[in-house]
Amino acid sequence: MRSLVAARPALRSFSAVPEFLLTAPATSVSELSNGVCVASEASPSRARRRSSPRFGLISPLPTFRPCFDALLPLQASAGDLATVGVFVGTGSRFEAPAMSGASHLLQTAAMKEKAAAIDALGGSVSGYTTRETTVYTATVLKEKAADAVKLLGELATKPPSGDQSFADAKSGVLAQLDVMATTPEVMEGLHEMAYMDTSLATPVIGTKATVEGLVKSDLKPSLTGSMVKVAGAGVDHAMLSELAKGALGSLPTATAGVELAMEPAMFTGSDKCVRMDSYPFAHVAIAYEGPSLTSEYALPAQLAHYLLGSYSGTSTVPLANHATRLQIDLGEQDAAAAFTPFYTPYKDTGLFGIYLVSPDNKLQDAVWYVMMNLVRLMYKTTDEELDRAKLAMKTAILESLST
Repeated sequence: MRSLVAARPALRSFSAVPEFLLTAPATSVSELSNGVCVASEASPSRARRRSSPRFGLISPLPTFRPCFDALLPLQASAGDLATVGVFVGTGSRFEAPAMSGASHLLQTAAMKEKAAAIDALGGSVSGYTTRETTVYTATVLKEKAADAVKLLGELATKPPSGDQSFADAKSGVLAQLDVMATTPEVMEGLHEMAYMDTSLATPVIGTKATVEGLVKSDLKPSLTGSMVKVAGAGVDHAMLSELAKGALGSLPTATAGVELAMEPAMFTGSDKCVRMDSYPFAHVAIAYEGPSLTSEYALPAQLAHYLLGSYSGTSTVPLANHATRLQIDLGEQDAAAAFTPFYTPYKDTGLFGIYLVSPDNKLQDAVWYVMMNLVRLMYKTTDEELDRAKLAMKTAILESLST
């Protein structure tokens, strides 16, 4: 993606930056003595905002980069609401083959065991597991921020003690696996092929055999402070740091020079096809190895989404009347019911590609135009297309920060 980053304009002075960026909430970052990283956004004074403009945090200090990244999924809360999150460096990538699905089951069981506390807290509390991260977030009234941080800390660090919550979580996961057996998950299949025989190929939810073999004593989180990040929006940073210290300050400090074991990613070119003649549409994911989360090419990979465009199938505007070359090509051929580019970054690798839903009798045409436009992206992107994509990406970022 060198063509997308070759020309880098000089950093503009503060006077050239739009006022709405200069007045955006400043991000504060600190670290507890045991390595837990804390990041927050509030609404500081105007003078402070001008000294710490938001655009200056695009490339934060490397020491705090993982903590800063933890803040990105949280939208800034306004008024009487606060949003807090605890991000834990555990997921399916770090599991032994026989323990596949343990992180997801632990997160599910923890949420079930704390169901009464979640209801009492009010607001919105959620949790999810990915290949490299387990996340718990809460959006609550500001006066309940302390209770929210305490609850999220317990969800992240304490194993489920109740037999019933574990049994309910396990039966729920097994039921989900039964559904997935009849409706293949395309992105899971993509990871299985792209990172064949490596830990990144391991399904987040596990397999039926491994989940059935898990017992409650297997679900014991073994964490150090450096594996946990706390992020908040609409919360005073000093307050959030104290709350994080109370909830997570007892976690041990990682031994110097020792990191969580992680099998290196190895991308393998391969494919997997599941034929289901009863389906009128083909669901296809085509991907290349992309940049890692901290790569200098991560931002251009996100920009490529807007260069290619997407289509949900619910738009009132015909696909052929959209702006990008891929949208026009697929629209003129009636070759896609829906499509979207994706970029899924990990610590040391990433997947960049397109997810496509196409009528079964148009799949060959759809794949041809997708591949042609992916190649065109590298060699024939015009300045006008690049400017339009940048504007669309900036609009999307600002919309995500509007609440």
